[in-house]
Amino acid sequence: MESRLTIREADSPFVQAVTSWVIGNEDRSMAAPDGCWDLVVLKQDGRTNILLTGQTTRAVPLPFAPGDEIMTISFKASTFLSFIPAISILDRGILLPKTRNSFQLASDVFEIPTFENAESFVQSLVKKEHLYQDKVVEELLQDHPQAYSPRSIQRRFLRATGMTQKYFRQIQRARQAAALLQNGIPAAAEFPRDLNSASYHHHRAIEKAVEAAGIAYTFLRPGSFANNLRFWAHTIKTTRTVYGPYPQSAQALIHEADVATVAVTILITEGHKGAKYALTGPESLTQADQLKTIGAAIGQELTFQAITPEQFTQSMSQFMPTGIIQTMLDYWSDTIEQPDVVRPTVEQITGRPARTLAQWATDHVSDFI
Repeated sequence: MESRLTIREADSPFVQAVTSWVIGNEDRSMAAPDGCWDLVVLKQDGRTNILLTGQTTRAVPLPFAPGDEIMTISFKASTFLSFIPAISILDRGILLPKTRNSFQLASDVFEIPTFENAESFVQSLVKKEHLYQDKVVEELLQDHPQAYSPRSIQRRFLRATGMTQKYFRQIQRARQAAALLQNGIPAAAEFPRDLNSASYHHHRAIEKAVEAAGIAYTFLRPGSFANNLRFWAHTIKTTRTVYGPYPQSAQALIHEADVATVAVTILITEGHKGAKYALTGPESLTQADQLKTIGAAIGQELTFQAITPEQFTQSMSQFMPTGIIQTMLDYWSDTIEQPDVVRPTVEQITGRPARTLAQWATDHVSDFI
């Protein structure tokens, strides 16, 4: 069963995104907190159910199986329902009463919304005074300071999200940190773009904490991980096509085994105390050539379909913070005219050349077939 996922922006100030998803055999079984609460239309085993799911504070299992069809309206954190406290649906969902083509929400009956008419449904919620948006919370979430007392802000966040502002921000930071670690965007402060990136600020804060602890350290600063190419696995398997911006941007992707080899070498040899090592792979390849390398390893002809940065942002905004998406786009844009610099650090420390992307692709054939 092939997965089909479509995400679109909504023409509504209350909604973060609208998603249509047909579950495939390889789809994930866990969902991480995304700062939204949802109305979900689930078609499963010939039946249609409507669920109201609240904000989540931890990763939760998805009770879906291949072939299930899900349409989700993801509401912004600043929006809330008048008839049910946000805290009462925190980390849980409610199965709503329904008939053949309609369902009940509060005291009103609504037609089951579709991917195409989600905005009309949302507007009907507003018209019947079931759905509201706290403009103060919305502005705070955009990092725009508001002239309200801490107590008033606390009350507003609890009403809208079911959480205190501090707790909500902690979850946001954890989500951002996970995205940074997963994407491994260069943070070595070797280029002006690094100094303003979310990646650099996150990783440098950790380094400063280690430095302040007064213990011996060596910092490894890997550039882009070759493992990030596994993000392409699903569409390679299903369509033999990858969709992304800037196909001619070039990165020196590093094999995860080289990072491990460098770390082991540093632990068992002298002379590395206090050093900061920037690590890269042995070659800088465009994204289009990276895809060709994977194709050669699996014996298939693959296509890189260029999309705009705006399309990429729209498709990814439900899964990672906007700041991380922009950092990625800036990095890819910059590495068109100025490809990643290849560093000899791996060979200098370990005594053997860094592994090529072709070697990485051979090691990971099973990820793409």
